Amino acid sequence: MFLGKLIEGVKGKIVAQNKVMEEKKKERFKERQYKRFFVKPSDFNEGMAVINVREGKRVYQTYMYESGEIMPLKLEYASQFENGLAKVETRSGRLCVIDKTGSMWDAYTEKLKRVNDNVVPVTEDSQEVKILRKLYNSPSEFKKLATKWFRDEMFIVSCVTQIEEGLKAKIDAGKVPSNFNEYVLKLKKEIREKIASEKDRVENIERKEICRRIIRLNNERLLEKEKANKKEFLASEFEKI
Repeated sequence: MFLGKLIEGVKGKIVAQNKVMEEKKKERFKERQYKRFFVKPSDFNEGMAVINVREGKRVYQTYMYESGEIMPLKLEYASQFENGLAKVETRSGRLCVIDKTGSMWDAYTEKLKRVNDNVVPVTEDSQEVKILRKLYNSPSEFKKLATKWFRDEMFIVSCVTQIEEGLKAKIDAGKVPSNFNEYVLKLKKEIREKIASEKDRVENIERKEICRRIIRLNNERLLEKEKANKKEFLASEFEKI
């Protein structure tokens, strides 16, 4: 009994020491990164800081997390994060909105709108960006997402990330309900159930699409064979003239 307790105690000390060493290692890494990229704690907004990175003679921008980790992107321009999202310009000149996973979505869509009896093109947030902005403030909107969005797993990851970032902001602002833990557990359950049910729907839709594609290809083959037979018949008959 004593020996067992002694072994457990030693194991506990080793685990604790390893944790301390790991934390110190992370802290040293962070300090080196901050120094290397001239970053100060005050440079971070929503846990992200814009930094300059060099590639040859060119200087691009990207983001650093508070841990010192760097987002593996090189951008022409990177703005500060606001409500979990930031506007960026890629090296090819594409204007996008980026989330904290590093995923990028078209910033705008162009639509025709009637203004003073004239139809003019106007730009507005893309559908993806509208959804991501909404989920930051209203996590329950996730349950209303249409099935088509669940075809893109990366987008769903971004949606869940936005929900988490929005909840973190509420914690920082002291605007969480007294039953916050129960709320988070219930929300997590609802998100999982939604993803599972929509995944089944997507798989059913994809199976039906594959079946329709096979039927269409078979019909096209039959049609081509029928055309070939008619041409062969026509050629054989005209040989007899």
